[in-house]
Amino acid sequence: MIQRRQNICIPFLFLLLGLCHLHAQPIQVFPATEFYDPDLMITLSPEEYVASILAGEGVTIENVSIIGADNAFGLFRTHPNNPTPVNFEIPLGVVMTTGDYVNVPGPNSGIANTSLNTPGDVDLSNLASVTTQDAVVLEFDITPIGNALSFNYIFGSEEYDSYVCSSFNDVFGFLISGPNPAGGMYDKQNIALIPGTTEAVSISTVNDGVNDGGGGPVCELGYTEFYAGEIPELEFEGITVLLPAYIDVIPCETYTLKLAIADGTDTALDSGVFLEAGSFTSPSPTLGLDGGHEIYQVDSLGNTL
Repeated sequence: MIQRRQNICIPFLFLLLGLCHLHAQPIQVFPATEFYDPDLMITLSPEEYVASILAGEGVTIENVSIIGADNAFGLFRTHPNNPTPVNFEIPLGVVMTTGDYVNVPGPNSGIANTSLNTPGDVDLSNLASVTTQDAVVLEFDITPIGNALSFNYIFGSEEYDSYVCSSFNDVFGFLISGPNPAGGMYDKQNIALIPGTTEAVSISTVNDGVNDGGGGPVCELGYTEFYAGEIPELEFEGITVLLPAYIDVIPCETYTLKLAIADGTDTALDSGVFLEAGSFTSPSPTLGLDGGHEIYQVDSLGNTL
């Protein structure tokens, strides 16, 4: 069971992994390995360590599994001795990629193009209506304390901008299952959506507004405000801005969250998703003096109004 707690474990590990280099890469990546937690006095598996990084206020994460190649996921951080990269607002987190995560940092001078020779994912294939390969899946149970669950992420790809509106788009999704407060159940409902819409985030929906791919099953050119373009600190040819994933939930119920990314159609050109550390959160209810609770509202990011 992974809950939010005050400690220095994560910052201290990243301190050991590179602060002595004054002119290191602006964005650094590291393997997710076993880690001894001095607060809990236990050794966390790589999966548990990843969960401990992601867990924020108001959530409990457990039953963590990662399916995919060992080099398809890792940890990242922006180096504090360098200026903060423009348009990359996540200082620390977990990266999942359809290739080798060590190829993710810049400078943007080559091509990240690694075939992992691993299977695709059925849910992602169904989501995008294409065959998938080189999938990596992070899945866990998460119990929110409040009536909303949210987290932050950035998506990037080598397929920007040349394959906008093509049939070769890589695919990712954040699929949640569990009780729907409106009734019934969420059944692998995708919450990686363009803010304010029901449109899934992809290369062919969040882009520079130019159809370079010649035609594909999906082509949306009107959401350029969510596209940050190319940044020199990453190898990818383009990234989104920082985006929220949000879903209404029932307090204290347990949900299954599946975070997955895969190559679409072929294995060429890598894509990745960056998950912000500590951003998986749920707002705490305000308790009344009589032991009950007051009605409260949250915004689209899960923050209490």
